[in-house]
Parts: sequence; C-alpha cells; structure tokens
Amino acid sequence: MIAAAPKIMWLRERDPARMARARRFLLLPDYFSYILTGRAATDPITASSTAVYADGSLDYCRAALDAAEIQKEQLAEILPAGTPIGRVCAESAASWMLSPETLMVTGSNDQILAALGAGNCHPHMLTVMTGTCLALVTLTEKLPDSLPPGLFGGHFSILPYDYALTYSKTAGVVLDWFKRELGAASLREMDELAAEVPIGSRGVVMLPYFDGMFSPVPNPAARGALMNLQLHHTRADLYRATLEALGYTFRENMEVLQNHGFVITTIRAMGGGAKSNYWMQMKSDIAGRTIEKPQVTETAVLGAAMLAVLGRDAFRSLAEGCEAFAKVERVFEPNAQNHARYDELYKSYLALYRFVYRFPGSS
Repeated sequence: MIAAAPKIMWLRERDPARMARARRFLLLPDYFSYILTGRAATDPITASSTAVYADGSLDYCRAALDAAEIQKEQLAEILPAGTPIGRVCAESAASWMLSPETLMVTGSNDQILAALGAGNCHPHMLTVMTGTCLALVTLTEKLPDSLPPGLFGGHFSILPYDYALTYSKTAGVVLDWFKRELGAASLREMDELAAEVPIGSRGVVMLPYFDGMFSPVPNPAARGALMNLQLHHTRADLYRATLEALGYTFRENMEVLQNHGFVITTIRAMGGGAKSNYWMQMKSDIAGRTIEKPQVTETAVLGAAMLAVLGRDAFRSLAEGCEAFAKVERVFEPNAQNHARYDELYKSYLALYRFVYRFPGSS
C-alpha cells in the first residue's frame, strides 16, 4: 500500500467508530509475518511506503506519526532486509502446511528483489525488469539532494548504496492485451511473424502508455494509441510496433538516469520480457548497448531466496549472495546498422508522443 498513513486518515474521517477499534495497521508483508510468526515486522523499503517512515533509519518519524494520529505500536517493527523474524508458530505451520522449523525473514519491494536477483549489487549496473510494468534500477553511493519528477530513489538493501528507479506502468501487460484482444496465437509465434516485418513496422507507431505515465515525466492522462495505420498493415506490423515502442520506453528511461549523472556500464534484463531473445536483440539494437540475460529471468523470486539464505547466515552479505547466485546466460550485442535506423525512429517517436501529450516545448 502506497502512502498508507493518508489513507488511514481518510478512513478515520469517514468511519471513525470502526477505525477507533483498529488495533494494528499492517501492510501485506507485515500482516503475513504477524499471522505466521506472531511478530509484525517489515523492511525499511516497505516501511518507506507508509509516509511516516524516518528516512535512513529503522524507525518511524515521530512528527509524522503525531500528524496522522497513529501510534508507533500500531505499525510493524522495522528490520533490515534478510533479518530473521522468527519461526512459524505451530498453529500457522499446520494451517499453511509448513514445517514448524520454517524460518521467516524480512523481504523487500519486488523491484528491489528483482535487482538483487539479477546481481545488481554495486554502482554502474542497470537492471531492467520487463514484467507487467517496466522498472529500471541502478545503484549509487549517494543520491542527489533532489530528484526530478519521474525519477525515484531511496536506500538500497545493500549498504551503503542508494538506488535510483524509473518506472513505466505498462509493459508486458500491453502484450497481454494484444494477445487477448487481437487474437494472437502465442507471443512466441508473434515474434516469428514480427521478425518478417522491417524495422519501423512499415510506418505503424504504438504509444504504450495505456494507464498513464510515471517516468520519465509523470502524466496520469497519457493513454495508448496506434498511429499511421493503413489498409495494408497486418497484425504482425502492429505487434512489432508494440515491441519497438516498449524498446523506446526502455531507452528513454535509461537516458533519464544517465542525464542525471548515473554512469551505466552494464545492463542486465530480466522478467518475462527477457524470455524473448528476439525482443532482447531488438532492445539492444534500439539502445545501442550490450544487454546481458541472466540464467534465471524471474529474478524477484531469486532475490527473495537470497534474503532467506542470508537470514540463515549462509552468506556474510547480500553482495556475496548476488555474486554466488546471479549468473549470465547470454549476451546480446547491438547491430550497428540496425541501431542507426532505430536512432532516427527513436527521435521521431519522442517528438510524436511529446506532441500528442502536449509536453512543454513540443509543437
């Protein structure tokens, strides 16, 4: 739950009698730790979503708690990611079919876990999660004093690093929409069809912002579009245009990070989008950058496993766990000729969507 404290205040105004009886206010991870172990605990990154977290600490902000009229005891205890919370209690172990010896440890945000699972444990690496959404994460020793709208950041699970993140709400979910609504047999088969379409999708342009835009510039009114359609265009043209648009979104968000001083020497892609070698090569060509594909593409699950192993003292640090678990399966190198063509199309794409959404400076 994002900004939990204002939502608690909103509920209290509308249903004061019921809220007066509330004993605890827990986010989902805190709730699961509470019912499984009897101890409500969370990690700093999850706690930061409450809007009453004291940044850079393992505590809540007293002034924010007072303003929201929330008692600290009503919230979860804050522990570093990978810290043992406790064994699963006997009753919960039986109902969840778990061993009473099962140890629960604090987790973290899904995008942070995905970055960990991909081996993002030091500055200058960019991890790109293409799932339902698109999230780019890179580490730094210290974030700038202020971040522009559309660029997010905070303290990373591996000390002493901070993380910077850009985020697009719609990525793989657009491919799911395409498959469902436009009758694609399977996305793999669509890859094969799209491979027969030339770069530029024979003039079709897709704007993939079906549910607004967070990065690079927040714009909740942004919506999806297919443009420049003619009667000769095919489903394969439309599909390739969708892949290209999401590739442009990846490049633009990467450039936002670079333009704000984040040096990127290694790019590693994961999530469902990394399962398509065709699309991986296209993104490498669009960005003009080498992109690595890890052996395990569902890296959020692997990152969670790393925290669990850390909680059992099998590693001395998360960085050690990253080095042990995160391995590269394949490397995609950009084709220079393809990149030159995409470079022209990318500039046209940026100009088009900024005009459509009336960005400052567009004409």
